[in-house]
Amino acid sequence: MSVLPLVVLPFFFGDPELQVLMIFLSLIWGILVLALYRSFFHHYYHHEANEEKDAHFWIGEILDRMPFVIFIVSKEETIVYINDYGAEFINLNRQDVVSKKLQECMGKRVILDGSLELSDFIKDTLYHRIAYEQVPVGVRINGTREMVRLTTYTLNQKEGFQGTFVMLTDDRTGKVFEEQIERNECLTAVGQMAAGICHEIRNPLQSVKGFVQLLGEENQDNENVKAYGEIIISEIDRANGIIQEFLQLAKPSVAKFLRKDMNALVEEVILLMSSEALMQNVAIKARFDEKMPLMLVDESRIKQVLINLLSNAFGAITAQGLIEIDTKYDAEAAEAKVTISDNGTGMDPETLACINQPFFTTKEGGTGLGLPICYSIIEDHGGHIQVESALGKGTTCTIILPESAYFQPD
Repeated sequence: MSVLPLVVLPFFFGDPELQVLMIFLSLIWGILVLALYRSFFHHYYHHEANEEKDAHFWIGEILDRMPFVIFIVSKEETIVYINDYGAEFINLNRQDVVSKKLQECMGKRVILDGSLELSDFIKDTLYHRIAYEQVPVGVRINGTREMVRLTTYTLNQKEGFQGTFVMLTDDRTGKVFEEQIERNECLTAVGQMAAGICHEIRNPLQSVKGFVQLLGEENQDNENVKAYGEIIISEIDRANGIIQEFLQLAKPSVAKFLRKDMNALVEEVILLMSSEALMQNVAIKARFDEKMPLMLVDESRIKQVLINLLSNAFGAITAQGLIEIDTKYDAEAAEAKVTISDNGTGMDPETLACINQPFFTTKEGGTGLGLPICYSIIEDHGGHIQVESALGKGTTCTIILPESAYFQPD
């Protein structure tokens, strides 16, 4: 808004005193307008400057924490920035690097294999705009040979070309990741092939079992044939059980999640296992959290986990024993827990570290697939299993299901 009309307007009035008053008011108005303009632009530019300053601060913080060598070279071949990892990589302090010439800092400390120097790559980007992307190069840092990957690209601003961004990444990290990916792909292929083989083995096993049963019926008077046939059928059933467990671990069945009362599920499993508890002279004590919400679970698979954990507890008890089962909902942590504790023999740290590995077992005739399947089922529910044990002090298994796995009751 222009102040000139406010200054000219008073001269249209005939009264000199009114003219003076209007001129005075016009000047006051003009000063106020200028003050408002100044305040607005000062606030705007100050705010923009603060935002830019904050952005630079956070970018610097992020770059400093990167596990790569990162530095920026100006068009005058001066290092204007280097992150902490980069300064440590060349064994210099940052203040000894920043504002120094590239050749002065890097020339004698970072030596490439062959005739090229690091500055040759950087100058290609500085003067010829040639960018390098993950180029593998061998370097010697203070006499130690390393393999790194070199990346460079130009930095441009409104004023034009400003310099070059340089990054050196440890080639060993990339190779480790590549090897791990290849190993995982290989293991996946082997697992799929093994699952296919196991599936095909079941068919001839069933045929063998059928013929053995047929021979037993035709030779009922021959005690040896009958005894041998029973042993063969028993071993075939055992082999089929191992195959079935392996297939379930390799390719779990499709889960059917419904709202269920976890306390009721635990009670049903306790009732199911009560006869075995009676036979082994084991007491089962249960405590239920009345505040337990309805959980979104696959009922049959959760029961499978509970039965497996209880069976392991029975197997660990050598004399008169006790198994305690507790359900609890932790509202603060938003977790539902089912804890199964026994006073059995317990496990040493070496055994405890291996219990979730397929085919590892301490039971005579065990398959070593029960616990891995339990872990897999609970992970499918978004939860996890914690196991604590000590020799002579028993074992405690805790099933933990997160908040995302439940619905509040209606």
